[in-house]
Amino acid sequence: MFGSRRKLRRKHPHPVGPDWRILGWLASLRLEHALRRQMAPDHWMRSKSWSAFAHNTKQDAVLYLAADGEAALVHLTWMRERTKDCPSATSFKTLDDALHDIADAIESGSNPIYCPVCKSDWSLDEFDPGCFCCGGGALVRDCPVCDGRCGAEFRRAILDSQDSGEAHWNGNCLSKDPFVPN
Repeated sequence: MFGSRRKLRRKHPHPVGPDWRILGWLASLRLEHALRRQMAPDHWMRSKSWSAFAHNTKQDAVLYLAADGEAALVHLTWMRERTKDCPSATSFKTLDDALHDIADAIESGSNPIYCPVCKSDWSLDEFDPGCFCCGGGALVRDCPVCDGRCGAEFRRAILDSQDSGEAHWNGNCLSKDPFVPN
């Protein structure tokens, strides 16, 4: 597979955009191991051997390739899954099909992003204050550590939130002591 990976790198030097990285052999092995560890025993991807090809660093999505040319876009949950649909994965007949689908989604910029619990449209800045998955915001919210006193903004980890059914945020509190009111 390593020889064919080099050919694919030459054909697709930057699969989609700046958030995607084509993987070297060590990162590929690490993400292949993560996939095997996280797949439920009856997950549809278990029937084939998959090689990690590219990684989206913002969404923690990985593009895997099978020896027959099939591609799969997978969101790793970093947990051992027990339901057959986890981790969430989309199948494509070829790598080119996967790359075109990913590029179309990025270019359109109009893909709605919904809360899986209350169905609020996060892409329209909607959220339910009482929903555990919305967690106090749509795609961006004030710092949840110090209740916004530091002025930092946290960005939603979209796929983590959707997969787990609870809010996941990325950001850093800028307060020296976030637990002491100003």
